[in-house]
Amino acid sequence: MWVLAITRPRGEFAASRRLHQLCIDHFVFKHRVATLKRGIRVEHLVPAFPRYIFVAMIDAWWQRLLEEVGDLVGYVRHLDQTPVSVPPSVLTQLVDQSARGAILPFDQSIAPRFHLGDKIQIAAGGSVASGCRGVYQYVIRPGRVCVLMPWCGRMVSVEVDEEEIEPFEPRRRTRRHRGRRGGYRHNRQHDGAAQEQTAVVA
Repeated sequence: MWVLAITRPRGEFAASRRLHQLCIDHFVFKHRVATLKRGIRVEHLVPAFPRYIFVAMIDAWWQRLLEEVGDLVGYVRHLDQTPVSVPPSVLTQLVDQSARGAILPFDQSIAPRFHLGDKIQIAAGGSVASGCRGVYQYVIRPGRVCVLMPWCGRMVSVEVDEEEIEPFEPRRRTRRHRGRRGGYRHNRQHDGAAQEQTAVVA
């Protein structure tokens, strides 16, 4: 049967290496994400289900396995403390969705808020950079995006929270009306010319 084992924080890959040494079938599903290091986009793998590993297990092994794999701390269990069996259909669906290496794609069903080249600004109160303007680039990982922002006279790549950015809408310029004083002068000149014309006619 397949069970859901629980690891120490950030212990998924270490536990997986030990399970490989013990020749025990298991799955650590992963996402491929990107981060910015010194302005350079770097891709790496992170667990899709942090602290959980799907493990194929014989009933009598589950307690022994905790002793053999130091990064395992327990299982998802029933009330009688025996491990819960994962339905085969659940695991089959995950395997079918994943690429080689058990890499699951991100959910792309939600349309992106921004596209490459969109002008954005940091929402007021969002961070120390609130109000700063930039240019949208791409999604780094869910909830984190890359934008170009001015820094010391040049544009640099910055990783920000997607919830902190909003579309930049420049203010429209309004036409300045002539002051009342100018209009008064114009009217007085016009009235004077009209009076002279009336005098000539008379």
